[in-house]
Amino acid sequence: IGAGSLVTGKIPAGSVAAGVPAKVIGKTSDFVEKQKALINSAPTFDSSYTYQKNVTKEKKEEMLKKLTEAHSAGFLEIGYFKEDE
Repeated sequence: IGAGSLVTGKIPAGSVAAGVPAKVIGKTSDFVEKQKALINSAPTFDSSYTYQKNVTKEKKEEMLKKLTEAHSAGFLEIGYFKEDE
């Protein structure tokens, strides 16, 4: 169910719904596959790019450059792994 959606009836299992009122806009399996593809194609950064690991000015600039070039969101690999295709 999408953020801010208003569910006024039944939503079938395995469905993605959004809106006011909420309407089915897709299948959760399709949504999951799209998210996996995004994660595997977007720039990813390890924990050295975080404030907890005292990220350097150079790393911040590198991250910004990669995100700008990719025209994409980016992801941090912290305690998780990037799934192989």
